[in-house]
This record gives sequence, C-alpha cells and structure tokens, in this order.
Amino acid sequence: MASGNIASRSSPLVRQWQTDGLIAAGVEPEAVAQLILSICLGFVAHGSLTGDAEVQAHADALAALTTAHPAETDASGSGTPQVRVRETSHSASG
Repeated sequence: MASGNIASRSSPLVRQWQTDGLIAAGVEPEAVAQLILSICLGFVAHGSLTGDAEVQAHADALAALTTAHPAETDASGSGTPQVRVRETSHSASG
C-alpha cells in the first residue's frame, strides 16, 4: 500500500479531530495525515537505525511542541496555522 493511500484513508479521522476541535479546521486533513505518517515512519527508522527511539520521550516531546504555544493563524481568518522559520547564519566567524 502506497503512503498516499494510507494518508488518504486517515483523512476521515483527521476530519473528526477537526470537528472535535483537536486540530485547526483550516488545515488540509490529508496534509495532517501525511505528517503523522512521516512521524511514524521516522520513528520506526530511528529505532531501527539507532536502537534508542523511546516512545515516551517522543510522546513527551510532541506534547511539549503542541501545547507550549497555540498556533498563530493567518490574517485572513481562515484558521490556517502560520509557520515561522527563523533564519540562522551558518557562516564561520573569524
């Protein structure tokens, strides 16, 4: 089964979470489903490659990321969360 099919099949669950107010209504359900799939696959790869992927540590980190600051939404009022990427300088000082 292709990952796109898994995400598509998970979209109804994400829509339910949106209805329940757990996820912002303006986010595309399939995008959230793809992100969850990527996190799961990454966790499996991490555990396979390093042997030190701890479920509780990941759950705690996810909780910290998702509850620390409410997502800001765009100015249009669509409810779409805005992601701000902070640029950093990687040049060597000297």
